[in-house]
Formats: sequence, C-alpha cells, structure tokens
Amino acid sequence: MAALLMAEAFIALSRRNEDYARGRTLDVIEGEPQALEILQELEPFMGVPSSGISVTPKSPSPALIRRFLSEKRGSFQLAMHDWSSAEESFARAVDAAEGVRGELKARGGLALARYMIALDDGSPTTAFAEETRAVRRRAEEIDEADVAGIAEHNARVMDGAGRDLLLYEIL
Repeated sequence: MAALLMAEAFIALSRRNEDYARGRTLDVIEGEPQALEILQELEPFMGVPSSGISVTPKSPSPALIRRFLSEKRGSFQLAMHDWSSAEESFARAVDAAEGVRGELKARGGLALARYMIALDDGSPTTAFAEETRAVRRRAEEIDEADVAGIAEHNARVMDGAGRDLLLYEIL
C-alpha cells in the first residue's frame, strides 16, 4: 500500500510539472501540495507496531517505510521550497535509515535542505557541499552510481552557489 501511495504522489508531482518538460532541477520544478497530502495518508500507519508478517523475504520493514515516507516528504517539500520542513523530514529519514543507500539519500537530501536555507540567509554553504561530496565518495565505494552522480552534480552546483540541484529521486 505504501509503495502505491508514494507512486501516486510522484505522479501528481510529474503532472504538475508536465512530465518535467522544463527540467528536473529544483530551480524549475514546481511543488505539488497534493503529493504531500497523498503521503499524509500513510502517517497513521507509521506509529503502529509491525505485525511480524512478511509477505516475501524482501518485505519492507516499518523503519524502511518510515525512512521512505520522511525522505519522499522531504523531496516534495524541497520542490515546494519549504526548506525548513524539508530539513526536518530528511533529519527523520537519516534517523530511520537502516541501509547505507537509504542513509546516503537521506543525508544528501538533508544537505540540500540545509544548503538552500543557508543560501537564502546569505550564510556560508561550504559545509553542505563537503557533506555532499562525502555522500558521493561513499556512494562510489558501494557502487551506487545513481546516488554518486546526483551528489557529484549537486556538489558542483553548491560550489557555484547555484540552485539547479537534483533531488535524490527518480523523476
């Protein structure tokens, strides 16, 4: 159920952006409030203990669903330019991460949110570019090429104080 609702939320974002005709970076993506509303439907299930029933050996754990939900919410909040809320969501995703890939995506998202807050405040952003490079290096070590590629792009953009950043999502 969680995967279906998350897919619906991304479909709503895609529709809002005409299948990303203007691009897939934060400077051109328009946020979609409906995407957040769809994810909100999962919230009541996040505090419920696991039944212990696993449909398959790869059934997602409650912690994985919590990380997914927090991470996706953070991505939608970034698209809506709600940097502070995105920071909170990605911090929760980092806390809920069980695997290295999920942790890296959450850390990358957290760095994006904090970078945008600092950029808007006129504060230093170097630390966020460095964190993004650390995400890239670790992603390369574990052969997560998509995460590494996004992080490499984002670090370059951050070095130039730009806004054409990529979400750690497949759009």
